[in-house]
Amino acid sequence: MNQLAQRALCGVILSAACLLLNAGCAPAPPTATPTAVIAPTLPATWTPSPLPTALPPTATRTPPPIPSSTPTLTVDELCAGFAPLYEIPAGAQFSADGVIPLAFTLEAADAVVRFAAVQRATGANQGVQFPGGQTVLFELPARLLPGPGQYDWTLGVARPGDDTLLCARAGAFVIVPPPSPTALPAPRRPTARPRPAAE
Repeated sequence: MNQLAQRALCGVILSAACLLLNAGCAPAPPTATPTAVIAPTLPATWTPSPLPTALPPTATRTPPPIPSSTPTLTVDELCAGFAPLYEIPAGAQFSADGVIPLAFTLEAADAVVRFAAVQRATGANQGVQFPGGQTVLFELPARLLPGPGQYDWTLGVARPGDDTLLCARAGAFVIVPPPSPTALPAPRRPTARPRPAAE
């Protein structure tokens, strides 16, 4: 073997020895451990739920106003449906322990009938009010009035919340004190002397 070949062989042997020496001395490189990837499984009955969808806004309708079933009556129509069934006679006298009769008809249900009596001497008054849509027969106790004396009275129709008296009737009467109880007659005394008995 020539010298050149020997040198080449020595070089190869040295290289191999170096590799072996380095391999035995150097730490082994870390090896990666594979991790298993597990895909999630869904239940057999699972179904995807739909995403909520906002509904489009709807316009709110305002109902039209309901027309009134009972139109407001005119004054002439009110008075045409009002009829006193009893007129207090002019100069009538009522006892303070008696009653004052009132009788009338009012067809309109959305109106009232008012009666008032005013004492002339004092201005004191007493009144009563009745709902419409009916016939009224009423006896006002005279004891509810301020007392004996002359009275001016009015009777008419009014709308609720309005003091204006429509279709008015008016007159006057007198309240007199109740009669006093009659005194019992005094016992009679004999005025003549009794006659003597016949002998």
